[in-house]
Amino acid sequence: MKEFFFALISIVAFTGLIRAVRDKTPIRLCGVCAGTSLTWLGITALILQGALQYQDYGSVLPLLMGGSVVGIAYQGEFRFEWAFRHPFAWKFLVIVLGFTSSYYAVTHLSWGIFAAEVFVLFLMAYLFFIRKPPKNDQSRTYESYLETKLKNCC
Repeated sequence: MKEFFFALISIVAFTGLIRAVRDKTPIRLCGVCAGTSLTWLGITALILQGALQYQDYGSVLPLLMGGSVVGIAYQGEFRFEWAFRHPFAWKFLVIVLGFTSSYYAVTHLSWGIFAAEVFVLFLMAYLFFIRKPPKNDQSRTYESYLETKLKNCC
């Protein structure tokens, strides 16, 4: 139980830190997304260093990684035209590939896997929060998303 609360406190602390510096930078990271990702990256690094035990944190780690996968599935709809037009296919692909990758990462912890995780998270941060959509890309705000969903609801 203490492992879960450790992770929860870490997410809250990282989220608060990201929110505090967010307005001072041009990058608009999601505080919760970054807080969750930094928490499972930190736990992974501490396990690899021997500061935390895998048997204690091995059940918290996939839970946090799964949260990141679901966040990627959600964010993609607003950042990629194909995902916006095919939300079910996008989410299905991300969930299947993301959960499979997360399972592999958790069951094969190593510094090489850790480096791959860092690379993938930096790539996701770039694609979702730093990169500007192409000029010819339609604006996909939450409002336009809701309008599209309402038009296609029945």
